[in-house]
Amino acid sequence: MGAGRTNAEIGAELFISPGTVKTHVAAAQRKLGVRNRVGIAVWAWNNGVVAP
Repeated sequence: MGAGRTNAEIGAELFISPGTVKTHVAAAQRKLGVRNRVGIAVWAWNNGVVAP
């Protein structure tokens, strides 16, 4: 997600369906309390999960 990949691109890289990617993204959004992929990226940045 941080690289701006689509669900299809992520799925192809991980050998899972785009629908499965969508399910996992939605679960991460719920757990982090964010509204979208940008919120996940902001959370990761603010919590030191990714470097600038």
